Amino acid sequence: MQPTQPTIKIFVTYKEKHPMLKSEIFTPIQTGRAIADKIFEDMIGDDTGDNVSKENPKYNELSAQYWVWKNYDKIGNPDYVGFTHYRRHFIFDEPNDLAKHEPWMPKSYVYRFKSLDNNYLNMMKDDDIRFICSKCECITLKPYDVHHMGDNSIRERFSKLPQQNLENFDLFINTLYEEAPEYKAEIEYLQKSGVQYLCNMFIMKKELFFEYSKFAFNILQKVDEKIDSQHYSEKGLRYLGFLGEMLLGIFVMHWQARNKKIKELNGSIILHNDTVDEIKPAFSSVKNVITTYADENDVPYLSVWLNSLISHANKSKNYDIVILEKTISDANKESLLSLCADKKNISLRFFNTKQYFVNEPEDLRVHKERCYKICVAEIFKDYSRVIYVDWNCLFAQDVAELKQINLKDNVIGACLDYNMNGFFGANHSDWKEYCAETLQMNDVYAYVNASVLIIDVKKFNEQNIAQQCFDMLMMQPIRNREQDVINSVLQGKIFYLSELWNVPTLLPLGKQTTLYTMEYDLQVKYAKAVKQAKIIQYVSARKPWIYPNSDMALVWWQYARQTPFYEEILTRLIDFRISQKDPQIDVNVAQLRQEFVNIHFPNINNHFAKNEKDMKLLFVMTHPVKFRLKKWCYGIKKAFAFGKRHKKYQNKFNAVKQLIKEAKIYEKQLAGI
Repeated sequence: MQPTQPTIKIFVTYKEKHPMLKSEIFTPIQTGRAIADKIFEDMIGDDTGDNVSKENPKYNELSAQYWVWKNYDKIGNPDYVGFTHYRRHFIFDEPNDLAKHEPWMPKSYVYRFKSLDNNYLNMMKDDDIRFICSKCECITLKPYDVHHMGDNSIRERFSKLPQQNLENFDLFINTLYEEAPEYKAEIEYLQKSGVQYLCNMFIMKKELFFEYSKFAFNILQKVDEKIDSQHYSEKGLRYLGFLGEMLLGIFVMHWQARNKKIKELNGSIILHNDTVDEIKPAFSSVKNVITTYADENDVPYLSVWLNSLISHANKSKNYDIVILEKTISDANKESLLSLCADKKNISLRFFNTKQYFVNEPEDLRVHKERCYKICVAEIFKDYSRVIYVDWNCLFAQDVAELKQINLKDNVIGACLDYNMNGFFGANHSDWKEYCAETLQMNDVYAYVNASVLIIDVKKFNEQNIAQQCFDMLMMQPIRNREQDVINSVLQGKIFYLSELWNVPTLLPLGKQTTLYTMEYDLQVKYAKAVKQAKIIQYVSARKPWIYPNSDMALVWWQYARQTPFYEEILTRLIDFRISQKDPQIDVNVAQLRQEFVNIHFPNINNHFAKNEKDMKLLFVMTHPVKFRLKKWCYGIKKAFAFGKRHKKYQNKFNAVKQLIKEAKIYEKQLAGI
């Protein structure tokens, strides 16, 4: 007759939404549920019965332990109970390649893993857990010596924790001596040795768990009563959670010395454990999505892209817009959302792509994170069509027209690339040979520009186009990355859109532009397309937000003025243009003013007349080192010069000195001092 296997419950604590670890043994629990903004319906909470859920900011994951202790009958009265975190776990079955994984901290026994995949789950199978538990009374992580972190003691380590008060540690030690004198030897060892049991992770037999919880929460509540935490920061409030880790070590060492069967295991930490969201259509009647990729620095210019799209939107049609991003701040998202806040037919959402590629092999992940156009069919798999338009483009027509275009059994729709055609005709250019030989294009003149794409999602995914593209990227050097491989892999599967849907600014070619070397028919088409463009692509280095008098800049600035980022765009422009030249401020401001006049900015001369001095002082304020160095240089030059040259450098020295002085006064005025 086989012995009865122990019943075990290991609670996995979650405060935010992450992929769940759940089995017959593992039970997810939401901590701080009583004060949470969102309730996780797919797990239990720590806020019923006797609980300290509202005190979770102090207790951290220990609020789950308190709830289990006080509500043990509600969890099925298991023989063993334990606790792990959403991304830190015990390793019950060590993989053969464990040594290849980096330790979480120097010389720690907690190892880093990329993600919660099947290989990871194989380290914590229920049968392995039952077997190990049946052989012992307590399981912990292997202890960690803080000397490996460069600390001389646990006390010193505590002082380096975020916003922790060392007086609280001393109060904790004194409380231990008062309330638990039987643990005196372990308390002294804790202070001298630097050895600590990390993470508040353990599995204990029921009886031992009750004894530990009674001991731990008695101490923590006594300590909490003595601390006035009214003015603590969010991180500062976590003192009970940090002190709880030390209580676990004291308790374990105490019973280890009394021959309790205690097993110490290696642990794991998941580096990427965010929930992978799925993008579903925002409107039941619309299965087309309009998308682009942008980062935080692109946001002001992205707002112009968005404003131009919205300005041409038809009120009777729905527009599902998703911005792919990794770094856009919440504040900037709110500003972008304000552009369409009053438009019920427009949905604007943001999708963080960081979570999407974490499980990919490193070499493939690097390519995927740079080639979103190739990945969008996978990301938007629940749509029928993706319309991808780079953020450096401008809509001059209703983008909904692209939704109606019949791709005629092709996988994508795109426009011929005017600039590439010009490169083909240029002397001393090897682009034609590159496209024919490296990209193996049968017709190099069929090369398309990938800044505006219509993608048939089903065909793209069924034909495994993305994998073919990435295979090519990893095999050989590619110049234009995703655009080149799209042309190579999808040749013969491209529907050629009207040239009006992607009219680019021209690239320089020597002293001329690609217009002069492109084939005659395209020259004629381009001349007409510029006047009738439905989408303009600002591809040249002379972007309109840097050079307001560049090609087709006027129309871009018309939309820029209507965005909440207009002032920031102007500030960046002024700062960039002035910093690119020898800082003769008056000359540069005057030149910049003339450029604004040339593109018909309303009342721009009045604006500059009133603000030119302020702009000058703002520039000095934001470049203090630069101007101090100039003052120093002029001081040296005047000291070694005579006559007219001395007078020249003396005047320059005085001018810079006065500017610095006025800038300091202006800075105080702005600060209200």
